[in-house]
Amino acid sequence: MSVWLVFGAALATVCACALAVASWLWATRLQTAAPGPPTWPLLGNVQHFLKQPVLLEHAADLYKQYGDVFRFYVGPKLVVVVTKPEDVKRVLVTTKWQERDPYFLGTLRKVTGNGLLINSGEVWQRHRKALEPTFHYTALHRYLDTFNKEVCLLSERLAAMGGQESDVLPLMCLSSLRITMCALGGMEYDVVEPDQYQQQQLASEFIGFLKVFQATMFRPWKAINSLMWMSEDGRKLKKIIGMAKDVTNRYLAALRVYNTKLEITSHFSSLLLEEKPEMQEMDDKISDEVVTVAVTATETMAGALAYALSALGLYPEWQVKAQQQLDEVFGEGGDFLRPATLEDIGKLTVIDAIVKETLRLFTVVPFLPRIIDEDIPLAGGRYVAPRGCCVAVASFLTHRDPDLYPEPDKFDPGRFLPGGSATSRKPFSYIPFGAGSRVCLGSSFATLEMKVTLATLLRQFTVVSGSTRKDLEHTLFSITAHPLKGFRLSFRARKEQSL
Repeated sequence: MSVWLVFGAALATVCACALAVASWLWATRLQTAAPGPPTWPLLGNVQHFLKQPVLLEHAADLYKQYGDVFRFYVGPKLVVVVTKPEDVKRVLVTTKWQERDPYFLGTLRKVTGNGLLINSGEVWQRHRKALEPTFHYTALHRYLDTFNKEVCLLSERLAAMGGQESDVLPLMCLSSLRITMCALGGMEYDVVEPDQYQQQQLASEFIGFLKVFQATMFRPWKAINSLMWMSEDGRKLKKIIGMAKDVTNRYLAALRVYNTKLEITSHFSSLLLEEKPEMQEMDDKISDEVVTVAVTATETMAGALAYALSALGLYPEWQVKAQQQLDEVFGEGGDFLRPATLEDIGKLTVIDAIVKETLRLFTVVPFLPRIIDEDIPLAGGRYVAPRGCCVAVASFLTHRDPDLYPEPDKFDPGRFLPGGSATSRKPFSYIPFGAGSRVCLGSSFATLEMKVTLATLLRQFTVVSGSTRKDLEHTLFSITAHPLKGFRLSFRARKEQSL
């Protein structure tokens, strides 16, 4: 009995200490005059996010209720949300080091390690400088063969569906994963994993990671590792981490075997070789960057492409316009399905507008969280975001501001065609890839991949959407935005081109 009394007393002491710490954190929390929902002591606004899954419409509701600048608390953590271009610029464009919020990206760190998305300061600067040549727009011509080859493989898989409706996100993820891994090291992913089923499994796990990420983002107690690993989400996360590490280790090993380590180091611009670290240390850092690029590029590109195809299925008049231009550029007859060139892509103004409008209306990265190291005045000085808080740039709300885009909820690529309303848009009103020093490194790479994919698929198929517009708006609030019900699409062969 005495043992249980001691155990009970110890447990009570631990709980009392935890409560005391939580109370102190709450009492000393950062505060702002920006409006926001009423808070609960210690928990902040967690009650607004208790029901899973949390959807983007929750944030949209707060925006409608409290305006262009609003705040909420996750436990004692203050989050200030901004939407207007002037405030976006103040937050993202600065001469000071910028740090993405470690709380919201803590789960991602467990998977990617200290890759470019996570690290900061001089380490981030060195890594970014090392990676820039790989994704610079002047290097894009090197990837055209990869884009064309992989999209042809994707076309074969879509054709094998026989016109049946299916959620295409897994196939889009697999295609994006194969393209990204090949671009990083100049080596086809089949060398690393020849089993097509295992490739698809890894791509599917990336999709599952979104739900795990969200489940932990609005549960401040899961920031405690011991509680996290005991939960079901923690067990799923361990599985994802194990798969990512295994694939990355085999990827680097395959590069050595095929004598392409020099090539990957060249692509990474002699990553971290200034200090000539030990091989294991260098491999660990390169491994973090490989995982970071693979995970982020796969998720975002797959989602953006699936949104674009879904929008074209819902608004077939724009699909017809794109196909008419494709017929003009690629001609008719046996050469119609030839690989796309940069010259071809440059002529496809309709597809260019479709890509831009998709990234505006269905912003794949809906929030850009930043930790600020100085007080920042917002809304013309009406509010101040205090030093040390998280400021989240809500790009998906900026893109749907009626003051910036007439009829903002309408899918209208015409606004991005020559003479369209968006061609003279306000600075920092269009930020699908972010802005400032931490703007997305692969924006040009991603845009070209989208254009080549759409140009190839729309020459072969007519896309029909089984998802409604409401389905597409029913979106997970996570690091990237995907509809809760997936992307239900069918691909039907176009009529054969006349010879």
